[in-house]
Formats: sequence, C-alpha cells, structure tokens
Amino acid sequence: MLLLAVAQGLTEFLPVSSSGHLVILGAWLQLPDPGAFLEVALHFGTLLAVVFFFRRDLLALTRSLVTRDPEARDERRAGWRLVTALVVGTLPAAVIGLLYKDSLEALFDRPFVAGIALMATGSLLLGTRLWPGGRRGVESLGGGGALVIGLAQMCALVPGLSRSGLTIAAGLWLGLRGEEAGRFSFFLSLPAILGATLLTGLDALEVGAGIGMLSLIAGILVSAAVGFACLTWLMLLLKSRKLAGFGYYCLAVGAATVLITLA
Repeated sequence: MLLLAVAQGLTEFLPVSSSGHLVILGAWLQLPDPGAFLEVALHFGTLLAVVFFFRRDLLALTRSLVTRDPEARDERRAGWRLVTALVVGTLPAAVIGLLYKDSLEALFDRPFVAGIALMATGSLLLGTRLWPGGRRGVESLGGGGALVIGLAQMCALVPGLSRSGLTIAAGLWLGLRGEEAGRFSFFLSLPAILGATLLTGLDALEVGAGIGMLSLIAGILVSAAVGFACLTWLMLLLKSRKLAGFGYYCLAVGAATVLITLA
C-alpha cells in the first residue's frame, strides 16, 4: 500500500502521467486492484500537497475575491479573471469525462494505448525546448488561453498523456513563464483532482471501504509528502524550463511498453 502511495505522489505532479504508469505497472506486475477507498485516499493526499504548496497564493486569491477595499479594485478584478480562467479551463475535461466515462475507463485495460500516449507526452515535452521563452503571468490569460490549456487537460484523460505535462506545455506555448505555466496547471488540478476524488468516493461507497482507517491515513500522508516534494522540485525546474529529462523518460518507457505489448 505504501508503495502505491509513493507511486501516486511521484507521478501525479511530475509530467510522466500517473494514469499511464498505473496501466503499465498493473499489466506488467499483475498488481491487484487497490480498491476505491485507497484510490480516494491517495488522490486526497496529492490534493493536500497542492493546497499546502500554494497556500499563500490561494489565500491571496481568496482575499482578493472577498475584499471590499476600494483601493484593492485591481486585485479583485485580477482574482476574478483568474477564477474565470480556471472555470473555463476545467469545463472541457469535466464534460468529456462525464459523457465518456465508461469509454475512457476501458482504456485503462490497454497498455499499448498508454505506451503510445507516453511517447506523445515525451515528444511534446522535448518540443518545449524549441519554443521561445515567455514572459507573461497567469493574470494575462484570457478565456481563449484558458480554453487551450483546458483542452490540453481534457486530452490527458487518456492514460499516458500527462495532465501536468500537457497543460504546462500549453501554457509555455501561450507565452507564460515556466513557473507561471506550472502555477496555473496546478491550480487547474485542484478541481480536477477533487472531482476525481468525489467520483471515486461515490463509487467506493457503493461497494464498501474494504480497507482499514490506519491504512487510509498512511496513504494520505505518504502521497501528500511525496507529492509535495515532487511539486517543489518541478517548480524549481520550470524556472529554467528543464523538462527534456522527463521527455526522454516518457519516450523510453512508452517505446518499451509498445514493444513488449507487440512481442
């Protein structure tokens, strides 16, 4: 169980696709189904990691939305623009995920698809080296830019296409600074992870917990701690846009998966 928690924390934020690794490892190692409640715990742990890492930004955003100070009018407008961008960016994945839930879940039984998708993720990450460095901040994102990043997040519903990798790459392509692309990507992950946690939790309630409370707490703490460490590291890398290493890794794992599947 702790191994699964570590894997969740490592792959949820790094641009290597946690879903793709779940499919591939499950097929290669014949891992048993961890159970819905454990999945909820691990996702909730990574949610806590995002909230804690960006706690100051989230607090400042909340204050800007509720302030009545006339001198803070610009901050309030910027806050509402960011919230609007997050709503727009969340809609594509939310709509497609609900409409095609069964079809998307069926892809988790196909490691070949995950391998091809990982190779696509790797190619995209390597391609970010060719794009000129952006200087824009998150506050400059309009509805169109938020929609582009939201469509990238929607594509990541396919296992092997990294949510963080695609959304960060889209942000860089739109001219955001590396750390700003990461910040918007992980802000956008909050409703995505929360929605997935709630949906999994509702399914889990129908079948029962099947796991002890201590195991759930341990899973939450481990995935949160590992996720926070990975998030800290990635945000440092984004300042210098050093994503190529993740690209080579995804290409290698994806290619190996495709070859093994075809063998």
